[in-house]
This record gives sequence, structure tokens and C-alpha cells, in this order.
Amino acid sequence: MRAVTMVLLSLSLLLMACGPDSGGAAGDDGKQQAEELESARTRVLDDVTPVLSDLTAAPPARLRFSQGNYDACKNDFGGATAVTYRVNGRVDATGGGDPVAAARRALEGAGFEVAATSDEVTVEGAKGETTVTFSTLDGQDALLFAAKDSGCYGIGGDRAKALGVDKDPITLG
Repeated sequence: MRAVTMVLLSLSLLLMACGPDSGGAAGDDGKQQAEELESARTRVLDDVTPVLSDLTAAPPARLRFSQGNYDACKNDFGGATAVTYRVNGRVDATGGGDPVAAARRALEGAGFEVAATSDEVTVEGAKGETTVTFSTLDGQDALLFAAKDSGCYGIGGDRAKALGVDKDPITLG
């Protein structure tokens, strides 16, 4: 009977420790993490926008869409307790030629360190905490892209649940 009581007590403590908002983000720490997440979002968008501007500089090229997401990077029984930021989208009409080569040039021009690729359909670059990947669409003069932050921000379960989709976060001028 004593062993059963100890097991139940242990489970109770575990459930209390892993309840909603237990991601280490109570009070000021959660607020600071939320501010760091917003800074990361701004940095990712600032890093990828010049690349997209370069790729769409010559008509008829255009940014068809972009969408930001807050992806869970830590969870507990109640859901996400920490998130990171990612934006993805599509660039149409890259001007003919090799769209991966064009993306590689645009990444290098914006100061990204471009990784060696093992295929002809993908190129990836890194700049600080931001990673950007471009991939071709089979049979289309277009590129899909994803840019993400490498951080994981413990904002807590309640804040993580409140985050939604970041619609059209990139505006090219």
C-alpha cells in the first residue's frame, strides 16, 4: 500500500510540474522570452526581405505570398510551451534560367553563407541565427522558400496558444 501511495504522490507532483504554462516562462522570464521571440521574428523578416527583393527585382517576378508561423519547439502535456518563428512563401517567375542559381546569388548578395547543395532543386543559406531554404517547383518557374530562426523561446503555454498565423508578413517595395 505504501508503494501505491508513493506512486500516486509522484504522479501528482509530475502533473503539477507539467501543467499548462510550465515551460519555464513564469512572470518576467516569460515576458523577456516573448520580447526575444518578437526580435527574432523581426530579424528573420529583415534577413530574408533583401533576398526576396533581389529575386523579384525584374518583372514579371513577384512574391506570390508569405506566411509566418510560430512552431513549437518544446511541449508539455498541455501543448507548446516554447516556440520559434518561421516564414514561408512562393516567388513566381524568377526570370527563366536556373532559379536555384538565382536564389544562390541573391542569398550571397544579402550576406548569407550558402551551403553546398547535393541536388539542383534546393539551396540553403545561413546568416547568424537565420536559415533560409529555397526549392524549385517541378515544371514551374517558381521557388518555394522557408526562413526560420534557430532559437527556442519559452513563452509559456498560454502565450503559445494565443499565437496565430502571421499572414503576409513580408512586403516588398
